[in-house]
Amino acid sequence: MQGISFAIHFGGDSGYFGALSIAAGSQAEMSVSDCSFFAPTDGVGYGLYVTSGQNVTVRGCTMEGQTASRGLWVSGTTGNITVQNCSFSNVGGFGVDCESGSNISISNNIFTGNLGGGFFEESDGATVSLSHNSFNANGGEEGGAAAIYNGSEVNLTENTFNTNMGGVHLAGNTTESLTGNAFLSNEVYGGVTLQDQAGEFQEWFTTDVTIAGNLFVGNSAPGSDANGNLGSDPGGALYVDVGYATVTVQANKFEQNAGSSDGGAVYISAPTITFSDNLVAGNLQTNASSTGGGVWVDASSQLSFINNTITSNTSAGGGGGVAFQIEDGEVLNVFNNIIWGNSGEPGADVWSGGSGEERIFSNNDANDIFGVWDVFTNNLDIDPQFVDSTNGNYHLVSGSPCIGAGTTNAPSLPLTDLDGNPRIVGGNVDMGCYEFNSAPIFASLQPSQTNGVVIQWPTVAGVNYAIQKSTNLSQGFFDLNASLPTTAPVNSYTDVPAPGTPAAFYRIRSW
Repeated sequence: MQGISFAIHFGGDSGYFGALSIAAGSQAEMSVSDCSFFAPTDGVGYGLYVTSGQNVTVRGCTMEGQTASRGLWVSGTTGNITVQNCSFSNVGGFGVDCESGSNISISNNIFTGNLGGGFFEESDGATVSLSHNSFNANGGEEGGAAAIYNGSEVNLTENTFNTNMGGVHLAGNTTESLTGNAFLSNEVYGGVTLQDQAGEFQEWFTTDVTIAGNLFVGNSAPGSDANGNLGSDPGGALYVDVGYATVTVQANKFEQNAGSSDGGAVYISAPTITFSDNLVAGNLQTNASSTGGGVWVDASSQLSFINNTITSNTSAGGGGGVAFQIEDGEVLNVFNNIIWGNSGEPGADVWSGGSGEERIFSNNDANDIFGVWDVFTNNLDIDPQFVDSTNGNYHLVSGSPCIGAGTTNAPSLPLTDLDGNPRIVGGNVDMGCYEFNSAPIFASLQPSQTNGVVIQWPTVAGVNYAIQKSTNLSQGFFDLNASLPTTAPVNSYTDVPAPGTPAAFYRIRSW
């Protein structure tokens, strides 16, 4: 079906009607493209309702109207659900609601102002992929603009969540990966909430979580909305509470987030946690009886807290920078971090409570520390000397005492820093999330004869280079070429963007 406009006039939760309802055979292939679904002022019901069939594809459609209880509702398919290049706006419920399907792909869509939320999925054991979508000013009936429950594998890649009533709520999915997303100014439920999910007759548990390369700025979890609905008070940017999972949080930026309980930016409770290469700056925890202005973390088995920069965070209680809640039997490894210039009492920079099997605090730069450590060696208490912390540049200046002051013996030492540069430069690892590179590269740009752009830069013998590009700085950079050897005296690279490609930024990395 293609190119038809539908007015939503009747139906609703009791009638299960849509402007277009499709019920097909178990092997049916269904496709709806370039259609418009809208709700006039006296209309109620769904836009597109699919009740049976195997695979359904929806492309290039628009769905709008607050009197519509759902834009797209899929409840009876057994195979693939694909939604691409659609717009869902001002729907009274969810923009998209999937209650069936084995493989669900939601990509390049825009969700704006939907009262229930942008996307909701609760299809037991489904593989779910959300990529390159934009979620703006949506409600959070299920705790986030996108809520996904009880799936087998969930991947969120390069989506933007801006000013929603909660960004993402994930519960009970077996494996979860969030990569390259931007969470900006989401309120009530914060940026990301991630939990195990208990069902009436069975329990769903998350076993593997990866959160890498995301941007969290200005999110908050104040505790409740105007209707008294509770939010996830801890962890204004990221709240993780899982009982069986291995959790990896690497190379993310957490800035200017706020929580009303433990962890102004980040709250993580899980058995095994790796937290590395992250920038945590300017976050706030507002409860005097709680801790962790930047990070609150509790690993019941093992924690590796490696090469993070945690600065300018504030706690109304203890642990202005980071709070470690230590369990009996826990192995706690804290290496190569800069935890400096935070505010809280007790422990303006570091707070720790509880007892574990082994608590190691080694090769870190921190000033005010509260708690007891089994091993406390090779630490600094000195200004790390950031390039320009006032304007958010937390790279190290030449001569910083943190350069080369880390240790390569740190467990789970990352291979690269937050910029994607090699972690070890000059023989030893630095402290913090950024490795110091003493040789800035100045490149020139000029048009090519093939409607492209030529990037040129002077080279150094024995050095390799990577040329990277971004069309949206909030989404980060990607490699055009990850390994270019020196071609003295000048290296040259030509990029030919496709017609209509947005303006781009380029950068060059060396090692």
